[in-house]
Amino acid sequence: MGQSPPSSSYNFEGKGLPFFQGKAEFTNLHPEVSKWCDEPKKKAAVNDILLSVRAPVS
Repeated sequence: MGQSPPSSSYNFEGKGLPFFQGKAEFTNLHPEVSKWCDEPKKKAAVNDILLSVRAPVS
């Protein structure tokens, strides 16, 4: 725990880096950007493989 940036840093205006929060953003080939973050704690490097392991709470 403690890996996520503060929710106050999320935005929908394209400020900062794309923020992928869960499986909803992942398609068969490329993730779809719907949210950005201007205070990222972790960054992926070029050619990294992205996996979503976060389970939704419901």
